[in-house]
Amino acid sequence: MSGLEGLRAVVLGTEGVLTGPAADGARAPGAGVPPGAWWLLRALEGAGISRAAVARGPGARELLGRAGLAELLDAVVDDEDVARLGPAPTGGPDARPYQEAAARLGVVPGDAAVIESTPEGVAAGRAGGFGLVVGVSGVSGVGGAPAVQGGGDGFARGAGGTGVTGALRAHGARLVVGDLSELLAPRAQEG
Repeated sequence: MSGLEGLRAVVLGTEGVLTGPAADGARAPGAGVPPGAWWLLRALEGAGISRAAVARGPGARELLGRAGLAELLDAVVDDEDVARLGPAPTGGPDARPYQEAAARLGVVPGDAAVIESTPEGVAAGRAGGFGLVVGVSGVSGVGGAPAVQGGGDGFARGAGGTGVTGALRAHGARLVVGDLSELLAPRAQEG
């Protein structure tokens, strides 16, 4: 899997990563799930890579169940779990939910990846010391540009340096994809 080689675990955000806006009213399994989410979770499972979700917001845990993704996760950290962790630190991103998810999977953050769709989530993954931080820019990339191109460090990178992709990179994403299915492709060529 592109960029995920050598990792023991993956911690995924929910909104925009595992569940999309349409999932709010979704009742059928798979409804509102961004393309590639189910396939990536299945591939990670098959590769023996542990999977957790940081499910923030009201009903986020239930959304995972309705979307048919809960059974593909080894752990879920939700708002109630975060509240038990105590007050959030001031002056920076809150990495605690992601670190808690890694701990529940039995791995240190350096052996895991965080996959997030927001600059705040990406910054939290970086601040948490995760081995890889992946940003998801959207299904079609930014401004219609292709979402993956070769990067000088051998990791796939989103096209362009502005917009969503630029913001994800600026906040610490080492890898930016337009859709999770891109993580299933062979690693992009350096160039």
